[in-house]
Amino acid sequence: RAINLHPSLLPLFKGAHAIEQSFESDMKVGGVSVHWVSEELDGGAIIAQRAFEKSAGMSLEAYEAKIHEIEHELLPQVIVEILCQS
Repeated sequence: RAINLHPSLLPLFKGAHAIEQSFESDMKVGGVSVHWVSEELDGGAIIAQRAFEKSAGMSLEAYEAKIHEIEHELLPQVIVEILCQS
């Protein structure tokens, strides 16, 4: 089994342009998902998610940096949890 790190709150904004799509959306939050890989694009069962509030006037660059910050925290935590369950 494989896991995937995705830069949006799935099941929203699947695919390669998730950061831009979520940034441009009317949603008040952005976030990151870690999920099991399945045959469906970004469609496997969600293992973990973390959200953050979009701040007023936030640039795309700041939004993307926040997503990457969360990715660097969340993915290692999920890997440790999975390994501890094995």
